[in-house]
Amino acid sequence: MKKGYLGLEVTASKIRYVFATKKGRGFCVHKAGVVDYRLDNIEENGFSMAVYDIFQKEGISPKKIFLSISRQNTIIRQVTLPKMKPSELTEIIQSEIEKIPAFFEKEYEYIYHKYSNSVKQKNKIIFAAAHKDLLTYYFKEINKCGAVFNHCEITPLNLHGVLCGDQANNGVQAVLVVHDHISYFMIYKNNEYKMFYKVSIGLDDIYSKENQTFHETFFANLTNELQRVLQAYLMENKRDAINEMFLIWDQAKGPSLAENINKKLGTEVKVPSLSDFCKNLSLEKDLDNPIYMLACVPIFYHCKKIKEHFSLQHFFKFFRMKRYLVKAILLTMIFMLMLWSAAGVFNYTVYTQKAQLVKETTATTEKTAQLRESSKELYEIRDAYVHMRQGLLAQATFVKLLNRVSWAQVLSAVSKELPEDVSLTSFQFNESQNVSFDGEALDVETIAQLIRQVDDSSLLNGGKFNSLREKIDRKEEEEFKFFKFGISAQLKKEAMGTVNDEEIQ
Repeated sequence: MKKGYLGLEVTASKIRYVFATKKGRGFCVHKAGVVDYRLDNIEENGFSMAVYDIFQKEGISPKKIFLSISRQNTIIRQVTLPKMKPSELTEIIQSEIEKIPAFFEKEYEYIYHKYSNSVKQKNKIIFAAAHKDLLTYYFKEINKCGAVFNHCEITPLNLHGVLCGDQANNGVQAVLVVHDHISYFMIYKNNEYKMFYKVSIGLDDIYSKENQTFHETFFANLTNELQRVLQAYLMENKRDAINEMFLIWDQAKGPSLAENINKKLGTEVKVPSLSDFCKNLSLEKDLDNPIYMLACVPIFYHCKKIKEHFSLQHFFKFFRMKRYLVKAILLTMIFMLMLWSAAGVFNYTVYTQKAQLVKETTATTEKTAQLRESSKELYEIRDAYVHMRQGLLAQATFVKLLNRVSWAQVLSAVSKELPEDVSLTSFQFNESQNVSFDGEALDVETIAQLIRQVDDSSLLNGGKFNSLREKIDRKEEEEFKFFKFGISAQLKKEAMGTVNDEEIQ
């Protein structure tokens, strides 16, 4: 069974346990029992091993563990003190605790509450204390069990908070707890103590451990003490008579105790069931023993979300703070590790991207160098063209200034006569009215046609060859043959006058 609640009541000689789980809106008690356990000295791993034995014996794995302590190094007392300042009251309570031999020169944790008294000038004080080394030991040992240590209780300090839920209707109530070696008698009203009394006689004294023989003497001493306390209470609180009394004890060990107390005190005592303490609680019949209530008290406080009148959580504030600090350090380390991992991933990504960019930049630079190398020939051709163009423009402008003949008209006349297969590479028109131009053609016939057309043009005559050469261009494995030529002609006189007259007009 997993995710349940395990309540442990630790006494001087045994551990009582109750294992419960949630069942719908209620709870179900599955396991309950007792194991012998004696912790004379605080033994390392002693208590945790005893709890592990319970785990293995019952086959359980609880989610949370609740602890109730009833040992000689815990005390619950009632004192009546005059009204005083809180600081003075704290000093008095500490001195009362240190008067007890078990607490002399010992470190301890304590808690107290004030209650009104019949005498107006005085307060009733109920205080509880426990050895600090004992609390530290239990806290560390339970943490070794792998479950959450959720609640601690000093038996039976907060029993009245869950035992009588409808106190407004029931009035004054009393509870008699006959424990192993000590008995507690408590009277309360409206969830406030009116009396807390302890008798140093327990069930182990009344019933012998060997054969469960009933010892009349111990029983008589217990009941006589109870009668004396009841008479003193009734004398002091005449208007608050006890309406009902509950008896809590180990019913398996002393089955006739309730009947004997009824006869001796002349008062009917009620034997509560565990199901009376918590609604919708189910359990096996053989587990319905009132003594298991002491182990269930902290579980019921937690499950029913009841605020304890005597909260002992401050007993463990140092250890809880230490545990939270360890958790905070672990979470911080995990966060830092995640942060470092994220930073590492980011740095790796940046490094990878940088390397990729450097690689791409290097490749681009190499490609640019290659393109520049391969484009040198293009730059040379471009420069030659620009040079030729500038020469043609300069010469044409010069001719225009000297002869007042538009070089554009002469060039236009030449271009009209050019066959389709001829390309012109240079053009000159000087001040002596001579026109010369060079070019390239694929065959001689085309060049001869050009000579004839120049003679027949409207502006030129006297066309003749200045040069004619055959050229072979070898590119890769092919040969390309073409002809370079140079032709000169004379500007017709009629054309000169016509041009000049047109410009004058």
